[in-house]
Amino acid sequence: MDTNMDLSTFNDLLDRHGPALDTWPEAFRRDAEVLLSASSEAADALADAQTLANLLAAMPDAPAPSH
Repeated sequence: MDTNMDLSTFNDLLDRHGPALDTWPEAFRRDAEVLLSASSEAADALADAQTLANLLAAMPDAPAPSH
């Protein structure tokens, strides 16, 4: 694996920047893509984050309580 990113760093960045890698800072994105090509754990974490983001986006808006 030719990357400066480990799985722990990837997961931290995934939490901070979300599952859309195209929105990540470029330097992190390049290292993440290298890690993803070599690590099934990173690919699984990205897939889980994408699933969660899709579920949250599909939830209906709930009105705030009046109090």
